[in-house]
Amino acid sequence: MRGDLARVETPGLHVADARLQLADPVGPGLTGERSSERHRPSFEHAFEFGKSGRPPVPMSAARASLGRMCGRFAISDTPDDLVRVFDVDTVGEGIPGPNWNVRPTDPIPVVLESKKEGPVVRRLEAARWSLVPSFAKELKLPYPTFNARAEGAAKAGAFRASVASKRALIPADGYYEWHTVGKAKTPYFIHEPGGPLAFAGLYSWWRDRSKADDDPDRWHLTATILTTDATGELADIHDRIPVIVPPEFWSTWLDPDTRGDQSLVDAAVAASRPLVPTLDYYEVGPVNGEGPELIRPIER
Repeated sequence: MRGDLARVETPGLHVADARLQLADPVGPGLTGERSSERHRPSFEHAFEFGKSGRPPVPMSAARASLGRMCGRFAISDTPDDLVRVFDVDTVGEGIPGPNWNVRPTDPIPVVLESKKEGPVVRRLEAARWSLVPSFAKELKLPYPTFNARAEGAAKAGAFRASVASKRALIPADGYYEWHTVGKAKTPYFIHEPGGPLAFAGLYSWWRDRSKADDDPDRWHLTATILTTDATGELADIHDRIPVIVPPEFWSTWLDPDTRGDQSLVDAAVAASRPLVPTLDYYEVGPVNGEGPELIRPIER
């Protein structure tokens, strides 16, 4: 089966025109002007979905909640690749390189837009994968925040401020999910054959109040991935999937001048739906280590 990545329109999307000025630290040297015309990568590929010869996923007796999802993902792009694909203006320090087994609390590359004085700047930054809200007393929380359910995210205390004005794209080649039947767990790699994915993310700056104001380590950028209900064949593997933002929705999602609310999150979920059938998946071996061999298909 072949097909083109769908272009998504979101009629009826209404977002407030309130203009916000973020108080986030932008770091040393992070200046620049936003381009008036953003480059968008070409997605005029025909994708091979690979359904022939792929073993079917055994269906569970009931699709009960299998817990959190997207606890591991892979990214093979270098920071230079991401600058080109996402048309980034400025690059922060310590951007992690390729990693085929990204875990919660690992550093990850995130794309965001912010402004202090002047135009909006699109930035590539390194973030800790597990969002810590600014009001938290400690960086390590007693509950996991590497995923955020899209449903109700705008009302959740830990994520409400981030939905309003701190939204991000989290680049990935794909993610791992485990299909569970009884005590048996089978890992699958779920990916876009034609190029990198952009997960809908939220971010937050957390300040370590035990450190001095002039300590460069006092600020921590943290992030989470939004998830939604799985549909189609992917629902046979797990009941949740990450929200995938199509290129034509990147600017709307990132724009800090757009006051985010639940309608904007819902619009991102709606825009992601046509991308789900383009995803391919296959069984892989144990997800240990960090090398590219982790995404090698299991031959049956």
